[in-house]
Amino acid sequence: MTIEQIPANTLADLAALLNRREVPDEIMATGPELIQYGQHLKASQLSDEAHLGSDLGGAGLLTLIEQANTAFFDHFHLFGDAAPIDTKLTRKVVTLYHLKPIDDQHFLFRLKQLDY
Repeated sequence: MTIEQIPANTLADLAALLNRREVPDEIMATGPELIQYGQHLKASQLSDEAHLGSDLGGAGLLTLIEQANTAFFDHFHLFGDAAPIDTKLTRKVVTLYHLKPIDDQHFLFRLKQLDY
């Protein structure tokens, strides 16, 4: 099995990659806009282990609170100078990909299903 890794520099590149019939296995974000976007999403997410524990203990309520929190902060642009971002794109990224900062100039979006 080979893992397909595709570079992306802008949010438009990311949106185009995710609108394809088959999404890439990994997306390497290299542009400052995408790195800021990845950091924003990573800061607003819980780890998979935290999600599992909270979903089991709270019957999924924490997931709803997390989504509402992210939508609220995105709507009022409370994450610094970030431009408004399409919520469908954000939902798709969060659902499909694990987000992993590599260094200051690279951010990796890796399909969750590759880790199972």
